[in-house]
Amino acid sequence: MFTHAGTDLKKEKGHLRVLISETRPLTRLQARRYKKFPSRALLIYVLNSYPLERIVVMGKAKLILGLAVLALAVAASWPLASCELANLELRADLRDIAAQNAARIGLASPSTDEDLRRTVVRAAKEYEIQLEPEQVILHRTGTAEAPILYLAVDYNVRVKLPGYSFTLHFTPSSAR
Repeated sequence: MFTHAGTDLKKEKGHLRVLISETRPLTRLQARRYKKFPSRALLIYVLNSYPLERIVVMGKAKLILGLAVLALAVAASWPLASCELANLELRADLRDIAAQNAARIGLASPSTDEDLRRTVVRAAKEYEIQLEPEQVILHRTGTAEAPILYLAVDYNVRVKLPGYSFTLHFTPSSAR
């Protein structure tokens, strides 16, 4: 027989039977509900046998621990993700610079090697990538009417994580 705050729950032939106790009598409506839904009576018994405050405290502790782990994962991966995104953006800019659309349609004269290097360094600075003009690799091929320009950059970025730091090496290029 199970005891629950004023009611006795008795197992008879696979069913729970609610007995009214003298300590806290149930109203007729409550007794009818318990008889109609025996699983509710069992649930109330289980919840009252295990202090609800303890369940709430454990739930809050798990929630706080889960949020702390999530925050730590985001804080640890953000510097790495920002470096990767900056590399992808620089690669897209290298493709745009190498296309030289203005020179192809006759709006501007073809750029010199030094102009192209300065343009690449300026584009890298927008993404907080420190480059020197010597780090930009430039190859011109093709004919005068249809020049083909290849741009590449070789650089390292120092990533600092809480308690650990390392260097990432990137080589974005204008090649598809």
